[in-house]
Amino acid sequence: MSDKIVLENMKYFGHLGCTPEERSTPQLLIVDAELFLNLKISGESDNLDDTVNYVQIRNLIQNIIENTTKNLIESLAENIAQSVLKNFPLIDSIKLKIFKPLSDAAVQIERYR
Repeated sequence: MSDKIVLENMKYFGHLGCTPEERSTPQLLIVDAELFLNLKISGESDNLDDTVNYVQIRNLIQNIIENTTKNLIESLAENIAQSVLKNFPLIDSIKLKIFKPLSDAAVQIERYR
């Protein structure tokens, strides 16, 4: 599928790291998400009910990052990807990148329904 909604450069603070010290202070995380779904119907209807509300997706991602403590960025990415697919059935797949700018580390995953 070539149709997608792209959410880029979303910035949130979350508790992430393998040591208690690292997890004790919120870290800046930058998230990019590509949501693959059929946009033909919504493109023709101009109706929000025929697509996914990306504000709701941003809110879901923000809620997970700000209210979850994880050791690994991989685990956080998996949690977000699975939650998006579970809560938004129109999305066929997601490509997700989470970047920790202070460490220059990133994880990118793709998950399919």
